[in-house]
Amino acid sequence: MKIRYLYVGALMLALLIYAVWPQPAEEAEATIGESAPRIELTSLDGLTYALRPSSDDKLLVVNFWATWCEPCKKEARELQAFYEKHRDKVELVAVNLTSKDKEADVRTFATKYDLRLPVLLDEKSKAADAYHIAGLPTTYWIDSSGIVAGRKVGPVDRLFLEGLLPEE
Repeated sequence: MKIRYLYVGALMLALLIYAVWPQPAEEAEATIGESAPRIELTSLDGLTYALRPSSDDKLLVVNFWATWCEPCKKEARELQAFYEKHRDKVELVAVNLTSKDKEADVRTFATKYDLRLPVLLDEKSKAADAYHIAGLPTTYWIDSSGIVAGRKVGPVDRLFLEGLLPEE
């Protein structure tokens, strides 16, 4: 009988500890029409970038890619050309899925394709998970107020990206 009370007491204590123990916060997720998750990643040049617009008047384009992704190779120059032409109107970052890639390969890729836009490293899949990345490349765009405005799975080109720019 005493053993039964001990088991019940231990179970109640365990439940009490579980109930009051701080639970990890759920990761924010990217949902079209809602605020973009607050995620920060480090770039190849060691700077920290937030995956949210840093300016009240600029759109943010977030492109997820990997070095082994063939369509990503084809769109790399398109992304760079768009960035060079429209950097005064839009922010563009290329998020490498570094958890499935090697940083040395990312650096080689960035050099080969002459990427001067910010290349961010998602080493722990924090951004990839929050943005539900299942196929590559995947591009999201976030409006100047920080709302996820859209997503495209598959390669993008300059014409598509220019269609995202606000009317002047």
